[in-house]
Amino acid sequence: MRRAAGRNCRFFSAEGYGPVHIGMTIDEASTAMGAPLVPDMDFDEPELCQTLHIEGAAGEGAVRFMAQHGRISRISDYERPDGTTPEGVGVGSADAEIRAAYPNAIEQPPKYDAPPAHDLIVWTTPETSGMRFEVGADGIAKILHVGNESILLVEGCL
Repeated sequence: MRRAAGRNCRFFSAEGYGPVHIGMTIDEASTAMGAPLVPDMDFDEPELCQTLHIEGAAGEGAVRFMAQHGRISRISDYERPDGTTPEGVGVGSADAEIRAAYPNAIEQPPKYDAPPAHDLIVWTTPETSGMRFEVGADGIAKILHVGNESILLVEGCL
């Protein structure tokens, strides 16, 4: 298993990422991160749903924060090199490593990718709080989503 190392390690869990907890307001999450969270783009109804990133960290590998009704509902990791779950798995982990760390993971087909790609969903509270690993056809996790039931959304807020 791949493990996060170092004093500044921030874990991803169903409860959030590092100091940011699911349910915080955008302002609270910005304060917790020590930098403003800014929208990825202009949203028609940002008060309903928007995705954000840490100001100055908008690249492909940036952590994304989804806010619904002004509160953080999901946090997604698109290749954070020092980000894992407390069990030591995350983006870049093999399917077998994720299943070993979370034996209760539920496999589901992804919406757009063909098998053998799949999603592994781990509920800490059924249908309410959990994690979704997007596993590619090569058996490696490409994206990790943590948070409330919004982890199941595949097109941003839809």
